[in-house]
Amino acid sequence: MDTMKNDIVRWCKPWFGIGGSHLKCHFWGILLSVISLNANKEMFPIVIVIVEIKNKDSRMYFLTLLKEALELVLEWKDDSLTIMSYM
Repeated sequence: MDTMKNDIVRWCKPWFGIGGSHLKCHFWGILLSVISLNANKEMFPIVIVIVEIKNKDSRMYFLTLLKEALELVLEWKDDSLTIMSYM
């Protein structure tokens, strides 16, 4: 986790995109993800989860993982953090 924290703080902007996508091939379910952008505007994955359906329990699980990941990045506590979502 320390490596992830160092990479997020060092290379990523305080911006996160939250999204989901339906999977319809070998893996049935919904891919929920949180990404950030690095200095080259390349995607940096923060949280990736596959859930069976979108419901309250799966969203709470996903948001709990996001909260745990964001708590690692205490250096951004005083900065503004932008979160973009279609939900």
